[in-house]
Amino acid sequence: MNAAGAITMRQFIRNAELYGTEGVYEVAEAERWGYEDLGKLAMQLRRIDSKWRLSAPQRQRMIGELVASDMPVAKIARLAGVSRTTVWKARRDAGSDVHFQQSRQIGSTPCP
Repeated sequence: MNAAGAITMRQFIRNAELYGTEGVYEVAEAERWGYEDLGKLAMQLRRIDSKWRLSAPQRQRMIGELVASDMPVAKIARLAGVSRTTVWKARRDAGSDVHFQQSRQIGSTPCP
């Protein structure tokens, strides 16, 4: 732990390397880490254990929060371990995809 009592990213990663990835993400999430930091941790956990994945609810929360923060699609996909298509769908479903909204408005205009 650091001076403030919080466990650092390096400590989480080291713990996962020594003892396995189980529960590591959940502890960081319980400590209310920001979703960008949780994404970086998730990337490291996938590196340590190629079979490790976010659960569906964890993945949905992360994608939703990162989409709301206007982070670029490619970065969200990399952090969450999903395809860009999955992120685009989440953005569309959240109504936060400006380009998608504009194309729908243009496409829905009736011809004279």
